[in-house]
Amino acid sequence: MKTDITIVFEGKSIDANYIKSILEENGISSLLKDNLKGQLYPLYVTYGWIKPVKVFVEKKNEKKAKEIIDALFIE
Repeated sequence: MKTDITIVFEGKSIDANYIKSILEENGISSLLKDNLKGQLYPLYVTYGWIKPVKVFVEKKNEKKAKEIIDALFIE
C-alpha cells in the first residue's frame, strides 16, 4: 500500500526534531530526512542559505500539521 506524503517544514535539524515531537504529541506521524548538507556546510545553515532537514507527513494530515507549525513560530 502506497501512502502519499508531503513536506511541511524545511530547516535546521533542531527545529525539525522539535516539530516532529510536537506533531507526534498531536497524533500526527512524521518522518525526517536529512540530506547531510548541514553537516558539510554548517555556516550555510546558520545563515539560512540551505535547509538541510525536511519534515514529512501524510497528505491527509498536511493542513493540521501546517497549522500547528505556524502556531509554533508565530509566538
